Amino acid sequence: MRKTTIIASAVKTLNTVLTDYLVSGPRSIHEFKIDCTKLDERFLSEDIRHSLEFKEIFQQLEKIQDNPCLYVFEIESEISTKKIIESLKNFGNQTEKVIPKLKTKIPEHSKTLYVGKVNSLVWGRLITHLGFHTHKNKGNPKASINHGLQLHFWAKDLLLQIKYTVIEFEHNMKDVLPVLEKQLAFKLNPIIGKHK
Repeated sequence: MRKTTIIASAVKTLNTVLTDYLVSGPRSIHEFKIDCTKLDERFLSEDIRHSLEFKEIFQQLEKIQDNPCLYVFEIESEISTKKIIESLKNFGNQTEKVIPKLKTKIPEHSKTLYVGKVNSLVWGRLITHLGFHTHKNKGNPKASINHGLQLHFWAKDLLLQIKYTVIEFEHNMKDVLPVLEKQLAFKLNPIIGKHK
């Protein structure tokens, strides 16, 4: 099979997937409030999914399971971008945990904290962003240093209130997600995270 035929076939498939999306829209959209003051130390050892404070969020997210999602963290508190960046930098300088890249030019008036994507198990990704990912992989210490916002470690002291939006797609949209994430980030101009 010629390379151009392979490309044409792939484009035809993507065209069908995108056309289906334009007709049906996303599979689901969920919006949650996250009160960072409730990100308690005990969730480093207890499963946050079963906590009184966060159980409802995780019950909804666990229904999504294997579908790809885009998600957005928006700041609802009255707080300066400068204060958020200072807290993130201070935390980043004192930890081995991996936080998203800070932009060289910070959008000072943006209320969007972060835009991300995940191919499956969006609830697991949220655990990392909240700061409670502790899984270790066969003694490899880096396996427990998962990339994420780590909100518990810096946003709690800022009393940050966040709106967390999850957009669920059909499974066949997985390959298109990186493009959609980039476009969403371009429009929302998040404070942290580089989307090249």
